Amino acid sequence: PAVFGMPPEFPRDTRTVVTFKDLGSGKTEMTVTQYNMPAPDTQMGKNAELGLNQSLDKMATIFAG
Repeated sequence: PAVFGMPPEFPRDTRTVVTFKDLGSGKTEMTVTQYNMPAPDTQMGKNAELGLNQSLDKMATIFAG
């Protein structure tokens, strides 16, 4: 992570599980579960959440287009 500008204490490895559920009518529910992430009440945790949300927003834009 430090190579990409992350703080040295940011976890080197994390596990992310993404599941998809067909809701019918052309809709899909996506659930993202992350493990070994910084606590959400820390600055690193808030930044990690921000980055994930930015990625999800970009993905939504791709699928909407």
